[in-house]
This record gives sequence, C-alpha cells and structure tokens, in this order.
Amino acid sequence: MDGTAKAIWTDGRAEEHLPIVMDERLCFDTVLRCVRLGPKQIVAYDVWTVNGECVHNKVSFAKRQEILASLLAEFHQPDLTALTTIGDAPANALLRGYESYDDMPGSMGVFTEQPPLVPEHLPDEE
Repeated sequence: MDGTAKAIWTDGRAEEHLPIVMDERLCFDTVLRCVRLGPKQIVAYDVWTVNGECVHNKVSFAKRQEILASLLAEFHQPDLTALTTIGDAPANALLRGYESYDDMPGSMGVFTEQPPLVPEHLPDEE
C-alpha cells in the first residue's frame, strides 16, 4: 500500500474503490458490513473492526449499532457516497430481508424475510 486511505466496496467477486468523504482518523482498517442500495447509497448494517480493533466479538449488536451511528455522525459526510445506518435508510429502500440478533457479543444475525418482532408489536399476555 502507498499510505493513501481508500474505501473499498467488495461483494466477494470484485473490488471497487468508492468515492467517499470520511475523516482520516477512521481510515485504518475499519471494516463495515454493508448493503448497496444504489451507486451512491450504502446502508451500513454492522461494524466488524474500528481502526484495527475488532469490536464485533466484544459488544452486542445493539451496542455496535450505537458505535456505527456515532462513527458515521462524527467522521462521515454523505457528499460523494452516502453511508447510512439501518435506522436512517430511506423508507422506500428495497431490502432483501432482515436479520435478528441476540445480545451476545460476536453473534451472527439470523436472516428472516419478515421484520423481527419487537416488544411493542407483541400481543399482551392475559
């Protein structure tokens, strides 16, 4: 590497350099799990490492979502390619499905075609 910070999108078949506005303090081996909605719109679903430190196996999914939202708010400007969190994804986004997570650090999500039930959507027990 030549020391120049790069954002790379990969889908397992090919790599593409992304034009992105990101503070250089976040450019040392930060790995995000993302879904591309369009050429310049990406939803960041999860964070694996931040500046070379693996956080995925240390904190729960909910905490990783907090970390991700904080990182994007502080270090990213959506001028060239917009990274958003799941909660900030466009309402009309075509998602292929959903992932449900438990509270265990490092757990992988379980894919479902329906949105996960959250407490306010569960029927009252009588």
